[in-house]
Amino acid sequence: MKETWLFTVLLAALTSFVFIGFFCHCPSNLHAQTQPEVTVESWESLLGKVEISFSSRNVVGKLVHPNPGINLKKGTRVLEGVLLEDCLSGKFRLDATGCKREVWGFGVLLLGDGGTVLSGSIHVDTKGCKIQGLTGPKSLYWTRVLPVVSSTKTSSGIVSKQNKRNVSAETKSSKKKPVTHKKALETVENSSETEAKHKHRLPVLSGPKAEPGTYDPRKALGAKARLMKMEGEALLDAGRFEKARKKFEFALIESPCDPFALNGIGVTYVRRNMYDEALIYYKKALTCDPEYMDVYYNIGCVYAIQNKLPLAIRYLKISLMNGFTNMTIMSDDPDLVSLHANPDFQALLRGEF
Repeated sequence: MKETWLFTVLLAALTSFVFIGFFCHCPSNLHAQTQPEVTVESWESLLGKVEISFSSRNVVGKLVHPNPGINLKKGTRVLEGVLLEDCLSGKFRLDATGCKREVWGFGVLLLGDGGTVLSGSIHVDTKGCKIQGLTGPKSLYWTRVLPVVSSTKTSSGIVSKQNKRNVSAETKSSKKKPVTHKKALETVENSSETEAKHKHRLPVLSGPKAEPGTYDPRKALGAKARLMKMEGEALLDAGRFEKARKKFEFALIESPCDPFALNGIGVTYVRRNMYDEALIYYKKALTCDPEYMDVYYNIGCVYAIQNKLPLAIRYLKISLMNGFTNMTIMSDDPDLVSLHANPDFQALLRGEF
């Protein structure tokens, strides 16, 4: 009996120790582990310097140093959005005069060039207002300008440290793509056709030294690039995708940031079911020209094919809002079959933005 009583006492004491230990020590550890890391970055915009805080997927930006002529005050919140992979979508505040309301626009921006550029399209109602802050009629282009500071909140307080924010998983994966697909964007010096391509960098016509009102060899080069793009488009329509890609690559030698040529190369990869390669070129085109219409719809189609439906919806939505496409094209496009049962896609087809 004594032994049974002693065993019961020991078991109760052990249970109490475990119970008290769990509730005394675990909460602080759980608190430290569940607090999301907050990364703060400084970005330059036409409004001025913006401080952007990234916490998990949520993104908030406030104006910390307004540019001259901007009426928004220091500390004004100018961005509320969500970052999904390398796509930032949300609301963007603009400076407005001549109206009594706050002006916000819905935008879809790509985090490109290794996380140093935010560029994309924005839809905003400008009726009765003079708007400042847009890079173009329907676009934004922000650049990261200062080192990144990361703050991690723990039970013992705030700890700050230097941190280089990782680019999205998709950006990382794109860096692992075959080198040949990247070098066409950056340089052609290491390709097997270098010597032939370099000839197009030189004057192709004879003539006097370039002076006002006389022959300028650079104009001949511009004409050559236009011809290459026209030939590339014709080959694309004829289904000769590899030959079309060569023509677009020739055009990029002269103009490395030509959105038409970059988009054309992306289309050739889509036609060969090489979707990751296509996205590299589509996103480069968007970074070069955030108002190039076709690329938003094309990116949305690729994401739909890859079954990344939330990303597809983002790009298709901004494409519709800014008149880059229409409901009929979207409803009949075979690339968007995966979205047909999606309620957000059906809302887009009904014009519910």
